[in-house]
Amino acid sequence: MDILTILQEEGVYISNTKLSYHLKEMKNTHVIYLVKEGKRNFYLFNKDSLEMIQAWINFILKG
Repeated sequence: MDILTILQEEGVYISNTKLSYHLKEMKNTHVIYLVKEGKRNFYLFNKDSLEMIQAWINFILKG
């Protein structure tokens, strides 16, 4: 199942262009990384980046 289908099932409607842009930005900031297998691309979350984001959010919420 592709990302656009999953997002639409969750009620999030975004164009392919916007999705590509945001995936590129998240890849550039190391939040996700790209794994290519043949003709398919898989985007995987970077656990360290997610933990850093979670710590920042927790800090903000406590503030």
